[in-house]
Amino acid sequence: MPIKSPVPEHSPIIPVSVLKSLTIDDSLREQRQLAREILFECADLKRQYYQTGEHPLVNTDTAKWALSKTDHTTLRTTRNEDEAWMTRMAEEAVHPYPMRSVCTWPDIGDGPYSDKIGPLIEHLQEHPEVGISIVLNYPHGILGPDQVRKEIDKWGEILKDVKNPKDIDTVVNYGAWMKGDVDRVVETLKAEGEGARANDFVWKAILMVSVHAYASKNKEFGDDFFGSVYRLGEHALEAGADCLKTSTGVAAKPPFSDFVPKDTGPIPRALPLLLQLRDFNAAHDARKWPKFSGGNENEADAALLRHACERTIGPEMLDDVAFGTSYRFRKQLLEYIAREQGDAPDFDPKLLLPYGVDVGSIPQSRMGLPDPELIAARAEEAAKPVVTYDGDAPTNSNP
Repeated sequence: MPIKSPVPEHSPIIPVSVLKSLTIDDSLREQRQLAREILFECADLKRQYYQTGEHPLVNTDTAKWALSKTDHTTLRTTRNEDEAWMTRMAEEAVHPYPMRSVCTWPDIGDGPYSDKIGPLIEHLQEHPEVGISIVLNYPHGILGPDQVRKEIDKWGEILKDVKNPKDIDTVVNYGAWMKGDVDRVVETLKAEGEGARANDFVWKAILMVSVHAYASKNKEFGDDFFGSVYRLGEHALEAGADCLKTSTGVAAKPPFSDFVPKDTGPIPRALPLLLQLRDFNAAHDARKWPKFSGGNENEADAALLRHACERTIGPEMLDDVAFGTSYRFRKQLLEYIAREQGDAPDFDPKLLLPYGVDVGSIPQSRMGLPDPELIAARAEEAAKPVVTYDGDAPTNSNP
């Protein structure tokens, strides 16, 4: 029977550079080939589940696993994220199933937004299994090494007596990376790594994966999206990152904002990150892990991301995986679990309606899994010359 979870009506067009980068024949040939295989496996999984309502990888165990690995996130600046809101976020992270952490951008000036962390500390001190994650150098990663280290030290001091697990999620300076200023990116990453270690933070480096597909703005890698994400992930891990996080879930800054209205990390964009983690762990006998942020909709997404992890970093790493989402992903997983289990005694439907808002009415972001026909059509389109203008002189190029 058809599933009741929301199904995207259309798959968005995946940038040409994402697909083309999986066919480049270079030193990453094996990684690209495996990424291509996993992409189609995940597309088949999601298609079967949407058409039939069933797939052996979609089950309540996977849904509960995903919930337990989710950083329940609130990063909005348009909502009054006051004490009542942050307490509600903490309550949702505890019941009916404990989540990994509550994640927020803690410092956006004076006024009603200025103290988001206080309610979390107060409410979660009785639940030491649920962590606190703070997002720094957000949303565009423009702070330099000294500035970002100062921010990390400030929050390290504020949270030094907190017994809950403590994370920082920092945005890589994607603008500098796209311009080819690798030295600036690496210097900032090193400062973040040193700050995280000095303040006993788990450090997640946000790679802003969607931006890398903007081939005409990627000075170093051009249309090699896979290589760009893979190499940036390598720099972050070498600087000491514990985790590579796909995205921020917000728009990019100009001039990238016309191409990236919302930075999401669905499976096509997560694959180079996963393969960098696989290779780094093997080379250094490490346990570095991914955080999937943006584009996660429901139990099918949890299943395909679990499958991608098992095919890359291995099933032994599933305990370390994290998700970064707002209440929509949590809502869909809870509804799926309740639907499969019947009237579960610890399931409170009221927790699905934050402040009485029916989340199901909110427009969905889309996962972006392609079907073979779409890939073929995009490949055909990519082969055609496109007329662009540089000043008064028309030129032929592919976007």
